[in-house]
Amino acid sequence: AKAEAIKYTDSACEKVKSELYLEIKELSKKIDDLSQHVEDVRAESKRAREHLEVNLQRMNTHIVEVETHGKNIDLKLSEEVMARESDVQKTNSELKEMLSA
Repeated sequence: AKAEAIKYTDSACEKVKSELYLEIKELSKKIDDLSQHVEDVRAESKRAREHLEVNLQRMNTHIVEVETHGKNIDLKLSEEVMARESDVQKTNSELKEMLSA
Protein backbone atom coordinates (compact mmCIF):
# COMPACT_ATOMS: atom_id res chain seq x y z
CA ALA A 1 0.00 0.00 0.00
CA LYS A 2 2.87 2.30 0.84
CA ALA A 3 4.48 1.62 -2.53
CA GLU A 4 1.17 2.38 -4.24
CA ALA A 5 0.88 5.66 -2.36
CA ILE A 6 4.44 6.63 -3.36
CA LYS A 7 3.76 5.66 -6.97
CA TYR A 8 0.51 7.69 -6.96
CA THR A 9 2.31 10.67 -5.35
CA ASP A 10 5.17 10.47 -7.86
CA SER A 11 2.66 10.32 -10.71
CA ALA A 12 0.78 13.34 -9.32
CA CYS A 13 4.07 15.21 -8.89
CA GLU A 14 5.07 14.44 -12.49
CA LYS A 15 1.68 15.65 -13.72
CA VAL A 16 1.96 18.91 -11.72
CA LYS A 17 5.56 19.32 -12.88
CA SER A 18 4.48 18.83 -16.50
CA GLU A 19 1.62 21.33 -16.12
CA LEU A 20 3.94 23.87 -14.48
CA TYR A 21 6.48 23.40 -17.28
CA LEU A 22 3.78 24.11 -19.87
CA GLU A 23 2.59 27.18 -17.95
CA ILE A 24 6.17 28.46 -17.65
CA LYS A 25 6.69 27.86 -21.37
CA GLU A 26 3.46 29.76 -22.15
CA LEU A 27 4.38 32.65 -19.83
CA SER A 28 7.87 32.79 -21.33
CA LYS A 29 6.33 33.10 -24.82
CA LYS A 30 4.03 35.89 -23.57
CA ILE A 31 7.02 37.69 -22.03
CA ASP A 32 8.92 37.39 -25.33
CA ASP A 33 5.91 38.72 -27.25
CA LEU A 34 5.53 41.63 -24.83
CA SER A 35 9.24 42.40 -25.02
CA GLN A 36 9.04 42.48 -28.80
CA HIS A 37 5.98 44.72 -28.60
CA VAL A 38 7.83 47.10 -26.26
CA GLU A 39 10.75 47.25 -28.71
CA ASP A 40 8.36 47.92 -31.61
CA VAL A 41 6.64 50.70 -29.67
CA ARG A 42 9.99 52.24 -28.73
CA ALA A 43 11.13 52.16 -32.36
CA GLU A 44 7.85 53.71 -33.54
CA SER A 45 8.09 56.34 -30.82
CA LYS A 46 11.64 57.19 -31.89
CA ARG A 47 10.55 57.50 -35.55
CA ALA A 48 7.60 59.69 -34.55
CA ARG A 49 9.83 61.91 -32.39
CA GLU A 50 12.35 62.30 -35.24
CA HIS A 51 9.50 63.12 -37.64
CA LEU A 52 8.14 65.73 -35.24
CA GLU A 53 11.59 67.26 -34.78
CA VAL A 54 12.02 67.56 -38.56
CA ASN A 55 8.57 69.13 -38.91
CA LEU A 56 9.26 71.51 -36.02
CA GLN A 57 12.52 72.58 -37.67
CA ARG A 58 10.69 73.16 -40.97
CA MET A 59 8.00 75.19 -39.21
CA ASN A 60 10.62 77.29 -37.41
CA THR A 61 12.39 77.92 -40.72
CA HIS A 62 9.08 78.85 -42.35
CA ILE A 63 8.24 81.22 -39.48
CA VAL A 64 11.59 82.98 -39.90
CA GLU A 65 11.01 83.25 -43.66
CA VAL A 66 7.52 84.69 -43.13
CA GLU A 67 8.80 87.16 -40.52
CA THR A 68 11.61 88.24 -42.86
CA HIS A 69 9.16 88.63 -45.74
CA GLY A 70 6.86 90.67 -43.49
CA LYS A 71 9.73 92.95 -42.45
CA ASN A 72 10.69 93.42 -46.10
CA ILE A 73 7.11 94.37 -46.97
CA ASP A 74 7.01 96.80 -44.02
CA LEU A 75 10.28 98.36 -45.18
CA LYS A 76 9.03 98.76 -48.78
CA LEU A 77 5.75 100.24 -47.58
CA SER A 78 7.62 102.66 -45.31
CA GLU A 79 9.85 103.70 -48.22
CA GLU A 80 6.82 104.17 -50.46
CA VAL A 81 4.99 106.23 -47.82
CA MET A 82 8.06 108.43 -47.34
CA ALA A 83 8.40 108.91 -51.11
CA ARG A 84 4.73 109.87 -51.39
CA GLU A 85 5.03 112.26 -48.44
CA SER A 86 8.01 113.82 -50.20
CA ASP A 87 5.96 114.12 -53.42
CA VAL A 88 3.10 115.73 -51.49
CA GLN A 89 5.48 118.24 -49.84
CA LYS A 90 7.01 119.03 -53.22
CA THR A 91 3.57 119.51 -54.77
CA ASN A 92 2.53 121.72 -51.85
CA SER A 93 5.66 123.83 -52.27
CA GLU A 94 5.03 124.16 -56.02
CA LEU A 95 1.39 125.17 -55.37
CA LYS A 96 2.52 127.77 -52.80
CA GLU A 97 4.99 129.21 -55.34
CA MET A 98 2.31 129.32 -58.02
CA LEU A 99 -0.12 131.05 -55.65
CA SER A 100 2.41 133.57 -54.47
CA ALA A 101 3.60 134.39 -57.99
